[in-house]
Amino acid sequence: MKGIYPRPVVNIIKAINLGYPDLDRDEFRRRILDAVTENLRLDRALFVLADETSRFTDFMVKNIDDLWVQRYKEYYREYDPFELIDRKFNGKLTIRLEELVGLPSFLKSKYYNEFLLPQKIHHKATSYLIYGRKTLGLIGFFRSRCSPAFSDEEMEMISTISPFISNGLELVGLRCDQRLEGDLLDIVQNDSSWGLLIVNESMRPVFMNQNARRVCDDLGESRSCKPDNRLSSLPPPLLEDCQALKQKYCGFPKEKGIGSVYRIIKSQRSRRRYQIRSKIVEKTIQHEPCRLFAVSIDRITGGVRMESERLDEIYGLTERESDILFRLSRGSTNAEIAGDLCICEITVKKHIQRLFEKVGVTNRTALVHRTIIEPSDTM
Repeated sequence: MKGIYPRPVVNIIKAINLGYPDLDRDEFRRRILDAVTENLRLDRALFVLADETSRFTDFMVKNIDDLWVQRYKEYYREYDPFELIDRKFNGKLTIRLEELVGLPSFLKSKYYNEFLLPQKIHHKATSYLIYGRKTLGLIGFFRSRCSPAFSDEEMEMISTISPFISNGLELVGLRCDQRLEGDLLDIVQNDSSWGLLIVNESMRPVFMNQNARRVCDDLGESRSCKPDNRLSSLPPPLLEDCQALKQKYCGFPKEKGIGSVYRIIKSQRSRRRYQIRSKIVEKTIQHEPCRLFAVSIDRITGGVRMESERLDEIYGLTERESDILFRLSRGSTNAEIAGDLCICEITVKKHIQRLFEKVGVTNRTALVHRTIIEPSDTM
């Protein structure tokens, strides 16, 4: 590295790589601010994170009073030349102030005389931090009038370190998210009595605990149930509701309780029945929302539910009819059933009418009484 990059760049890259897995985002930013201030001979610096709309909101500063940060947010931001341009100015992500405005006119501006000059800031450069198509944040580099302007060589060094900083910031964010979820996922992975499967919008597995793996095996797709295999496929019954939710909701459901579907599926191998709940979940990584689908799997055993396992054999019920019967036994309305199963109420009514015909009853009370409450008399 010493023979490829100038010494300041080498030192900053070392600061980025040194122990970043153990840092949170703020610790990482402080380390970067210290490194760039020292190695690029800055008088002041700032490191700002972007929110989910790519607006810069989370400020961390080096040698800048918090009062000036507050004044910038409340008033002077709208006069900042860097806020008035496209972030890829002529295809560049690292820009000097003099590349944006004519210095003679800028030195007469309100922004310079009321905001920068009182802080003894005269030279300014900015580097936007981009990861993929995400805007992660920016770093501002400041020098006083007594210090030299940013040279072409220094701008090249800033352009060189920016991708390293972006990559480090993204990795720190991912590791922080993993640590926050680690304890819960460890419990779900090892100790939970129910299965949990998380898939992305391509229906590829992101997470799967041991019980979910066993269910996959029971459903006859054990060879493909490997979350680390990107070409794998999962048992189709586990994903049908996820695919229906994906088509029904383009984004994240705004109404609480919406976006969750229940069904009952049966293994042809073991004849076991499982209650499946599929739900849209939002995962935010470094301010970037990501839509995932969580599938919880609970085996139906004992009591009323165990008796209902034989209903399809006695009455020839389809899986959908079994799903609806189970919900009727819990007192669900047609509208609630339609919402759970992502079907319309008219379809629910047709399924209920077919249940009446197959079981030989004329109302819901008799249907539940014959099939659920006292099934032994029939079976």
